[in-house]
Amino acid sequence: MALDGFQFNKPALGWPCDAGAKSGKDYINLLLEYHYIDAATAKLAEPVIVANTAEPDPMETALFKIRSPDGTENTVRKDGKMEPSAPGPPREPEWLP
Repeated sequence: MALDGFQFNKPALGWPCDAGAKSGKDYINLLLEYHYIDAATAKLAEPVIVANTAEPDPMETALFKIRSPDGTENTVRKDGKMEPSAPGPPREPEWLP
């Protein structure tokens, strides 16, 4: 979504900070509203924590933190790779409420 926003100059399709998402749920709702995920995927996203990521953040910056039912935590970077130690964004809050 963020890459489409950049390419087509549509600010509503940005990274969480750039799109003005005030919470992780806001960002998931944007993904749903613009059809980047479907309702079933949005329901699965409830245990996902969203980083307050912006366009100038490096691609290795964390975007999502996913907690599985067994308590395992994985971090997905902006470039889509899983990286448990991916750095968070350099702003407050680092993770959206």
